[in-house]
Amino acid sequence: MEKRVGWYGGRIIDAMGFLGKAARRPAAAESAGPGRSRAPASGGRWPRFPIAGVLLVGIAGLVLVAVASVLTIGLTTSRQNTYDLLRSNAETAVGYIVGQVHQHLDAPRQQAEFLAQLVASSELSLEDKPRLADTLYAALAGTPQVAALAVLDTAGQAFRVTRSGAVLIDDWSADARVRNWLELAGRTKQSFWGELVREGPREGAFINLRMPLWRGGNYVGIVASVVSVGELSRYLSGLATAGSGVPFILLGRDQVLAHPNLGARSPELAPGRLLPELDAIGDPVIAAIWSSRAIPALGTSDRPGALNAHVVQNVVGADYVFLYRQIGDYGDTPWYVGTYFALGEVDRELERLWRSAIAGAAVLVLSILAALAMARWLGRPIRMLAKAAESVRDLDFTASGPAAASSIRELDDAATAFNQMLAGLRWFETYVPRALVTRLMRESQAPGAGSEERMMTVLFTDITGFTTMAEQMGAAEVASLLNHHFTMINRCVEAEEGIVDKYIGDSVMSFWNAPSAQPDHALRGLRAARAIARAVDSDNRVREADGLQRLRMRIGLHSGLAVVGNIGSPGRINFTIVGDTVNAAARIVSLGRQVEAEVAVLASSDTVEQAGLPARELTSLGLRNLRGRSTPIEVFQVALEAPQ
Repeated sequence: MEKRVGWYGGRIIDAMGFLGKAARRPAAAESAGPGRSRAPASGGRWPRFPIAGVLLVGIAGLVLVAVASVLTIGLTTSRQNTYDLLRSNAETAVGYIVGQVHQHLDAPRQQAEFLAQLVASSELSLEDKPRLADTLYAALAGTPQVAALAVLDTAGQAFRVTRSGAVLIDDWSADARVRNWLELAGRTKQSFWGELVREGPREGAFINLRMPLWRGGNYVGIVASVVSVGELSRYLSGLATAGSGVPFILLGRDQVLAHPNLGARSPELAPGRLLPELDAIGDPVIAAIWSSRAIPALGTSDRPGALNAHVVQNVVGADYVFLYRQIGDYGDTPWYVGTYFALGEVDRELERLWRSAIAGAAVLVLSILAALAMARWLGRPIRMLAKAAESVRDLDFTASGPAAASSIRELDDAATAFNQMLAGLRWFETYVPRALVTRLMRESQAPGAGSEERMMTVLFTDITGFTTMAEQMGAAEVASLLNHHFTMINRCVEAEEGIVDKYIGDSVMSFWNAPSAQPDHALRGLRAARAIARAVDSDNRVREADGLQRLRMRIGLHSGLAVVGNIGSPGRINFTIVGDTVNAAARIVSLGRQVEAEVAVLASSDTVEQAGLPARELTSLGLRNLRGRSTPIEVFQVALEAPQ
């Protein structure tokens, strides 16, 4: 019997090969981070060798080691190595799935803890419903696995937002289950997972996380995050690739919590059940999991986290092995997380081949190990170079460290060339907007692509009285002031995914709705203008405290058709916009001189209408004739903060 299980172990190694590689790949990538070389990339005290010579010497040495090893390796050692490799791959396979499940469910926990920190620091108030809704929607956007978020105060009043966009306000004060939740949460300051819940007959079951909310030492409520069981099954479906087995999660020993079959359909449930039973999901293999026997090489254990392995024979004409772990991190009922693989039949011909080729197989194993070691040595600098090249591809030159030197001549030459290229690109990025280039790359727009007419929103800024101010300052002071000022504006514009087009003296020109489509471009522009106003006001307080003059500023916005695209000569082009819309925005900003405000935000009626701003946030300046335009345009002063 033990001998036959050994055969199963060999077949398991073949079946788990793909997943073992997949699970080890992230670790290999992490170990291939930038390193520091002891010798300069251009050469020096370290000799360099051609790849062909290294491979030749390596293969010759490999043959010598293999021949010598065949004489000393016996059947007992071979069997032990097989079982060790079996356990290693089994641990890797199950650990990979368990790790992915933890990663999937850790995001909601981190999200809830972040919301609790906002409440604790008074940055978020449960009474400020608009702000609370915006914050919860933003949290949902960062965690696609979360179906809904709810905030409950200690009185049982619930404020919920769902992924469908609904905002729900409920009174759950009479619900005994909710009162129990609130009571349990008030005894701790840590997040915890509760029992499964079901919202309705169509929504399915949900895993729910609860995080107590404390402010000023007082317990004020909880935030609840619910993860759909169906979404967890769809996430497992993404892990079930060819050769990687079928992942599963059981709640206890008799209910299926997640399975690839549940990602697209919801089976009928037995009365009183929130989850389907083993035989209800259309997978006869998972239904037979507990009719199996243990593999002696791995054993079984009820200890949480321990690896368990079972072989199931003759299920729909084939044999299968289950690998799983018991985890108790998500409620009182333990989860069984694992995968299963199909095993091929073990015939007599394979057994005779195995016996006659023990020595050859041992040599092959050693050869593979030696080849892998050599490949690791050769591949490490290549991986480092590839990682640095990926950072360059993403235009993140700060994360791209210099490529390390290598004793391999060709790799050392490549590292030298890469470092020289990186030095040039770091100069290049100071003159080209990185956000614009990144978005053009994402849009797959070629440098020579033409222009098009598109509805745009253009924003101009201008410092009032800057010329007079600059006359009283030195050149270095002027440059420092503008650099600081432009940095503030850039942050505000890029936070709304706008493009800073150019600097014109003390003015900045920005635009929205290109190269990527932004249907809410007018609203983005107005939000950016208000953010700029707040930033300037904050900076003015610092300047005033330092005894410096407060800056006065004008901001003008206009929305309309403009020509956008690559404009310029063949040797030098700019991705920019031109047209009447640009001119109108520039004229509007000049009207700010007539407004008695430290920071005046002026917008045309076209921008205001497209953004949908309410009248209470606007002050009409009337119809204005702008220089260069035959048709007057109504201009509004936009309130810097929305009236309450």
